[in-house]
Amino acid sequence: MILATIHLSPTAAYGVLVELYSYTIVAVFGFAIAVGMLKLRFSKRDRWRTRSNFNPYLSILSATIFAIGSAYPIVASWIPPNGSFATQLKQLPVSWFTAPTVAWSIMGWGAIWYAGFNVYAARRARKDGVEFRVEKVPDFEKEEGEHGELVQVHETVFLTWVAAEYARPRVGVGMGMEMDQRSERGSF
Repeated sequence: MILATIHLSPTAAYGVLVELYSYTIVAVFGFAIAVGMLKLRFSKRDRWRTRSNFNPYLSILSATIFAIGSAYPIVASWIPPNGSFATQLKQLPVSWFTAPTVAWSIMGWGAIWYAGFNVYAARRARKDGVEFRVEKVPDFEKEEGEHGELVQVHETVFLTWVAAEYARPRVGVGMGMEMDQRSERGSF
């Protein structure tokens, strides 16, 4: 993105990059987080309601307001500006639709890369007998106070290719330790 704005003045390049960041990270990912929070709250399968001590009505209201607030710039960025704001935008070296177009194309290429990697990993598992493994080692600290709960402060992620016979630990095998595959493996 920085190389794409190299022909612009520093002020214009900064404006374009801030617009891209705001659209992608704040609006699109914010909307995805809000929808995910609502999904967790309403999902019977994940039982988030039993894990969360927070007021359910307040969390649903907060996530809904956050989703609406994040959805507004996603939609509004595709509406052509008019009036005095349109006059100001004509002075910029890029069109008004540049930020949402570039943001969606970056996310689209990311989705294509993700799908391609999944196909590659499946092919390599079938052909070479190795699986891509994601191991997550969380680090927790206890909150201050007498009823302090554990809070995750860090997570180390290890990525590696492992032979298929070692990739899936069997439940109840080895040193009396029972392992759950879902907690052992992440998704790629």
